[in-house]
Amino acid sequence: MSDVKTPSIKTKLLVGADAIAKATADIARVGKKLDTMIQVCGMSCLAHVDEHRDVSVLENLFAAMPKGSRKKALLDWILKYGKVLPNADEKGKLDESKPFLFNRKGSTNLEGAEAEPWYDCAPEKLDAPLDFLKLLDALIKKGEKASDGVGFVDPAQAAMLKAITEARHSLKLEATAVEA
Repeated sequence: MSDVKTPSIKTKLLVGADAIAKATADIARVGKKLDTMIQVCGMSCLAHVDEHRDVSVLENLFAAMPKGSRKKALLDWILKYGKVLPNADEKGKLDESKPFLFNRKGSTNLEGAEAEPWYDCAPEKLDAPLDFLKLLDALIKKGEKASDGVGFVDPAQAAMLKAITEARHSLKLEATAVEA
């Protein structure tokens, strides 16, 4: 008899490696079918929006996405290839009830949408390590761009950017010396 306490749950668990393997195979098969269904429906929606200026079909598809699906990838794909704009507030938060606006100046690219399926748009980065230096470089670049335009709120910010830039340059030189 095992000392492991059986948890009190409502979910009926699969028992045995064979049952788990069968369920896993079913998930893969159904998942591939779902990806294809979403792709076909999405392309059909893009064509419908282009022809009828009716974004409701895209809104319905977007709302129909299951909780575990990659809605961000679908959103990026729709915005990249469809004749729509995001309906977002000033902070960039999408209006979930009406996420798309017709873009009369835009264009629909069905060839591109077919060549890059929705699930390949904005690929997942599951175990991407944090690249601190890349983030620092982006921050420096953004700061330099701001200082060329409007300027900084106070001189201390400009001095801070200069110090960070010099420190980053020093890090690059040290890394080069270590590699050599």
